[in-house]
Amino acid sequence: PPREPYAFGRATTGSCRRALERRSRLLPYMYTLFHEAHLTGVPVLRPLFFQDPADASLRSVYTTFTMGDGLLVSFSSTDQPPSPVTPGNAEWHAFFFPGEQNDAHLPLLHIKSGHIIPTGPVRQHVDEKPQGPIMLLIALDRDGLAEGSLYEDSGDGHEHAIAQQYLLTRYAARLDTDKKIVRVSMTHEGAMPRPSRPLLIHLITTAGAWHGQALDGHE
Repeated sequence: PPREPYAFGRATTGSCRRALERRSRLLPYMYTLFHEAHLTGVPVLRPLFFQDPADASLRSVYTTFTMGDGLLVSFSSTDQPPSPVTPGNAEWHAFFFPGEQNDAHLPLLHIKSGHIIPTGPVRQHVDEKPQGPIMLLIALDRDGLAEGSLYEDSGDGHEHAIAQQYLLTRYAARLDTDKKIVRVSMTHEGAMPRPSRPLLIHLITTAGAWHGQALDGHE
């Protein structure tokens, strides 16, 4: 029998397309996590008890896991909607990429307070060089701070190790309460030139979301 998404109707095709687009947008974050895994051995996808090993109840949670330390993924294997389990004392903020909010078939995503998640534009395949901006998903903690990293290289070969042809950018965000603005600063390492591109800021809070724009490499 046919297994192509379009064989199951328009709704299934739409959900599959949105899932693939979500994966594409998260590729910068995923690539950064694989770099971290290469250096430390910490897995990219982590069982929930990694957040709080002392909490024995988290060891039996199978429908919620984290991607890295900052992104919570919740799914359901039945017709019922996902029931996310949010561990620890941190705040977790739900968010959706464009077009996802009314799709009940997609896993739910939550970003952990204090984290910055780098995302990119939708690609047709993983080898396509993205031409669009980097978007930072920022969830400030109770002190008005957040941080995150973005690792980039050519995607092929060994020049990142031989000639330091990579770019590791560490972003830090802080809330300036006097001016009521969020400042994003960065440090970097590696010899790869920084691409000239816009930097989109998507600030996620319990009260809603705010958007801003800058040039990558500038505060």
